[in-house]
Amino acid sequence: MPSFSTPINIEQEQIIVDYIKQYKFIRRSTVEDILDVKKTRAYEVITSLIEKNIIKVSGTGSSSKYILV
Repeated sequence: MPSFSTPINIEQEQIIVDYIKQYKFIRRSTVEDILDVKKTRAYEVITSLIEKNIIKVSGTGSSSKYILV
């Protein structure tokens, strides 16, 4: 398990999950915007949700988006 700079906030994860439930997917840039975080923190939250088997990546590179498992 990776070591994150600060502990992952469950509320941040829930915001992402709720967003995906409403809009079917989310992009990393959207995570940055809605959580008001930088790229690194957005990746940490996304990685945490992937490791918990809550979301998965769809696509590659700039077309990557995250969907519920």
